[in-house]
Amino acid sequence: MKALNSESCSSPSFKEIYDKVQRIAERLKVTSLNLVDAFPTEDPTSFWVSPGDAHPNGRAHAIIAEAVYGMLARERLPQAVSSDRERKN
Repeated sequence: MKALNSESCSSPSFKEIYDKVQRIAERLKVTSLNLVDAFPTEDPTSFWVSPGDAHPNGRAHAIIAEAVYGMLARERLPQAVSSDRERKN
């Protein structure tokens, strides 16, 4: 199974799943992050932990961490920091 970049994850089955998760998250007012576009369009197996095991390797985890941190910095961290400061005062 190929996974972990927008080229390999653009098949209808993956897209349908991602779209469904996004709709559910929006309905529940839960923040979601689609990581597909965070990955370069190169051989998806270069992000695998080992041949035949599509779990993310260290490089993939670094890409994921950067994307999650970026989303938190844009959408959550400023609010959390200001809320925490208000509670302490």
